[in-house]
Amino acid sequence: MFITGILKGMWVTIKAALFRKNVTLQYPKEKRNRPYKGLQKVNANTCIVCGVCVRTCPVNAIKIELKLGHEKTRNANDYNFIVDTGSCMWCGLCEEVCPKHAIYLTNIYEMADYTKDKLTRKIN
Repeated sequence: MFITGILKGMWVTIKAALFRKNVTLQYPKEKRNRPYKGLQKVNANTCIVCGVCVRTCPVNAIKIELKLGHEKTRNANDYNFIVDTGSCMWCGLCEEVCPKHAIYLTNIYEMADYTKDKLTRKIN
């Protein structure tokens, strides 16, 4: 009785280890197909530059800066939208609170770099 229990347990382990399909992808040759919270993008045609995304970000990763030579307006083309991808935690709150749905998360998730300075990106 003791030996049959051991043999049953070993059979379950062998079956799971040898006859099961692998779930690991061989990255970078194979990539995920499902949606992923990645780099933010801003649709300048619908953005009203209200700043709700900046105020909502829990880690202050989003900044809106006025471009040189432009005056303050509600036109998103007059501003640079900057995201610090090194501190962003990809929560998606900026996307949820935008009243015009102008900011959204893309499937671009390959953003590794060697220096922290290159992790700050313009998203417009």
